[in-house]
Amino acid sequence: MTTPRTPARVFLRNSQEVRVDRRLSRGGEGTIFSLHGDAERVLKVYHKVNQDRVRKLEAMLAAVPVDPWRQRSGLVSICWPEELAFNEVGQVVGFLMPRIDTAKYAPVGLLWNREDRGMLMPGFTWKYLCVAAANFSSLMELIHARGHVIGDVNEENTLVNNSAITAVVDCDSMQVRDSRSGKTFRSPVSRDAFISPERLGKALVNVDRTATDDYWALAVLIFSMLLEGLHPTDGIGYPPERDRRLRLGLFPMLGESGFAPPKYALPVAMLPEPILRLFQRCFRDGHANPAKRPSAVEWKHTLRDTAATLVHCPARPLHWYASHLASCPWCDERRLIGIDRFEVRPPLTTKVTAPSPSPQAPTIARWLRALFN
Repeated sequence: MTTPRTPARVFLRNSQEVRVDRRLSRGGEGTIFSLHGDAERVLKVYHKVNQDRVRKLEAMLAAVPVDPWRQRSGLVSICWPEELAFNEVGQVVGFLMPRIDTAKYAPVGLLWNREDRGMLMPGFTWKYLCVAAANFSSLMELIHARGHVIGDVNEENTLVNNSAITAVVDCDSMQVRDSRSGKTFRSPVSRDAFISPERLGKALVNVDRTATDDYWALAVLIFSMLLEGLHPTDGIGYPPERDRRLRLGLFPMLGESGFAPPKYALPVAMLPEPILRLFQRCFRDGHANPAKRPSAVEWKHTLRDTAATLVHCPARPLHWYASHLASCPWCDERRLIGIDRFEVRPPLTTKVTAPSPSPQAPTIARWLRALFN
């Protein structure tokens, strides 16, 4: 069935009417509206609704992941559907979900880029990036605990605030398992940069994904977070195409004969050994054997341990680095090439440029469009 783009009247299951305020964003699947008198939630209205979508939403309402930050401090960290929304004749038109304060959160792809990071969240350090990666790993663990798979892990639907607290949005696109019937509602989308090798070229609408698919995407995301947007397949050499390198298991950033690192790339040697071992396990051992990929739990503990042992540079308060290094790599780089990756930039007054070299890197406008879809 097809629903109107802007419903005249919207009701909850108990027949309580909710008053639609104004449109916040519109995407390919639906439109997001604010609610009159309710600053804590928003309404997503689908352009088209079928019975499978309704059953998926009902399954999501029956198996809600624990939202740890919401329980502790009221901050939303998993933007999960809360209530179904109906039109005047009782048809499901969408759902209500928690509202994310976009003034306090940014997509992680805008925080692993030095230009945007310095303007959006001055003072956000490499230590914060480690903590944010650990916090997102924890959210993945909680989502998996309810039998779901994120599926479309990417740098736009992973949000971070200036305390390194993370949030995940676009939850209705996840792969959801109905805890009552056992039916799986698949996730048909994934970014090319984050897809696991075994899913390359597959029609995801026909695939039941597993936690190990998420573990691959998680490792790629963490790699980019800790190395300024780099991807493990980045490097100068043949073949140049990322998908071919991924099929062949070629990861120049981890050291690959016949390849050179990208210009100005951060060396993986700056990473602590426990983190390097997890990357090796995922991308080398886990390329052909998904069972060997580190879990979200392993990443959470390793990243938290790493953050607790980082060295604080005595010369520059925004510089934190791994304890195995003889000197501050950010100061060394500043002296060598004149770039300080954690320099505070002027206040944000214009549109932020997209980070590079991340594939499909977000801009603020693109992020806002994608946030509620």
